[in-house]
Amino acid sequence: MIKVGEMLQTMRQTDARGRNRVFDVVICTANHQRNTGGKFLELRKVRLLTKQRQSLRFLLVQAPGVKDPIRLHLDLILYFNNQEVL
Repeated sequence: MIKVGEMLQTMRQTDARGRNRVFDVVICTANHQRNTGGKFLELRKVRLLTKQRQSLRFLLVQAPGVKDPIRLHLDLILYFNNQEVL
């Protein structure tokens, strides 16, 4: 198990080139406007785009092969690198 603060520190780590490291997450979808969600998505080899949090609970990540960034809510991240998030 990993705490949210430790997860954010790991996400912000960089490699030798100065780019953010890749990580895997499993999230639960939710859309309050359309009353949809509840599906589990597994995102592999994504990179953190936001240097500092723009919002209190949202992060932007970039998945390989996808042009648009993906917006993640911290409370909806269930697993980070195969570790359960508390």
